[in-house]
Amino acid sequence: MNINILDYFEATVKKHPQKIAIMDHCQAYSYSQVMEMSKKMAMLLMNKKKSPILVLCNRDVRCLILFWGVIYSGNFYVPIDEKVPLKRLKHMVDHTNAKIIVSIKGCKEIDEYCCTRDIKSIHFSQIYEGIKIDEKKLLCVYENMLDIDPLYMVYTSGSTGKPKGVLKTQKSVLNFLYSFQKVFSLREQDVFANQVSFDFDVAAKDIFLSMYVGATLVIIPKQCFMVPKELIIFLNKHKVTILIWSVAAIRYVASSGILAKEKPEFLRKVFFSGEVLQMHELKEWIMYLENIDYINLYAPTEVTGNCMYYIVDQMHGLKRLPLGLVFPNMEVMVLKEDYQKVKENEIGEIYIRGAFLSQGYYQDLERTKKSFVQNPLHHDYLDVVYKTGDLARQVEGQLYFIGRVDHQIKHMGYRIELEEIEQALYTQTSQVNRCCAIYDVEKNKIILILQGEFIKNKKIRSILSNVLPKYMIPHQYIWLDKLPENIRGKLDRKKTMEQYLKMKNSGELYAE
Repeated sequence: MNINILDYFEATVKKHPQKIAIMDHCQAYSYSQVMEMSKKMAMLLMNKKKSPILVLCNRDVRCLILFWGVIYSGNFYVPIDEKVPLKRLKHMVDHTNAKIIVSIKGCKEIDEYCCTRDIKSIHFSQIYEGIKIDEKKLLCVYENMLDIDPLYMVYTSGSTGKPKGVLKTQKSVLNFLYSFQKVFSLREQDVFANQVSFDFDVAAKDIFLSMYVGATLVIIPKQCFMVPKELIIFLNKHKVTILIWSVAAIRYVASSGILAKEKPEFLRKVFFSGEVLQMHELKEWIMYLENIDYINLYAPTEVTGNCMYYIVDQMHGLKRLPLGLVFPNMEVMVLKEDYQKVKENEIGEIYIRGAFLSQGYYQDLERTKKSFVQNPLHHDYLDVVYKTGDLARQVEGQLYFIGRVDHQIKHMGYRIELEEIEQALYTQTSQVNRCCAIYDVEKNKIILILQGEFIKNKKIRSILSNVLPKYMIPHQYIWLDKLPENIRGKLDRKKTMEQYLKMKNSGELYAE
């Protein structure tokens, strides 16, 4: 029984020693090279065990060797963008109590900070300096690893509050890999194209899935997402077959119009997650790339990988994407406030249980206990479920993401999910690229802030009146050139509210 990610990694190395495992626009490493260099890096980290090692990342493929080096050392890696402000890095150091920071080249300011805090700073170049691999030491570390040990830790985006460090274990990652492969049958001939930064949880799917099946992972240069044509050229040059992208990237390609001129020629499967993809954005892909599997994935960061998937087999009559099916070895429950399961057209909160659950939040037992709770359906034995704070509605047996409990308001005696207003508009028109419903408590009004082609507000009100009850119709409509986004490309609701209040207090707004 394999309980360690290294078992699978070394099995792949044995099967494909000379095959390119990872590459970017200027360098490539075979599976055997990755293993050898990772083991050398591990020799520099052996004085720590089962501790967080901060890894400063950019889009350099060598960052992945640093990750594997941390894993071989018996510790767990914490990916952090190398451009993180020093103040933010200090917070992460304090939070993790990290004693080692690993990077590709290092940074004078960070290296000086490490000296003042007695933190060891290790650079990639040091693994070349005559390091000998001690297989006995590595075996000793390996034999003391448990499947409940952390493999990596990723910080949440902070879109619903203060960022939290979520621990992913060997066990949760291996269970996810097994189930994902069972459902989607990835191939060793596949080529994955990494789009997200390595400090984003989606990147772990690229890293571990490509290794698990013995495929190749290529890192897309950042500039490709500034020039759409360059992106398509890159995908075709490397014969990319698998995309596991954020919705923000799928939206970027759709809105650029590039697919009408240039097409990725080798794609087999396109996975997307992070937020709800709008149908007109997906249609732009399907219009020009028909014979491809499109898969909507769902899971909060607290679940390793994903827990639900929906394969888009037809667009006819589909107004929005459902959450779909549950992965093997997982269960998703949607419960009302009385903990009864939702029935047709009812809304409830999503609870998740199963083998993909993370280990909770690092150095935050109190918050972990609030979110990882006893299964409310029984108290017969310990049965931990994750209380997501996400809301879903059941319609004709399918679950649809509605929004967050945090964005639920009480208005005119009714409980309203603000994100349901947004989704209603998206399903009725493609002229609104993005919108954000907020609630002005002082005025007791629902405000809809929009981005897209300008439509008369009366028309939008008319559109919404056809699909929403009167008490959910916004009182005021405000158009912006662009709605605020966080670093992940998601709608930043907090900044949108701040922008609204600033406009309101300056007298820029008008009453409808």
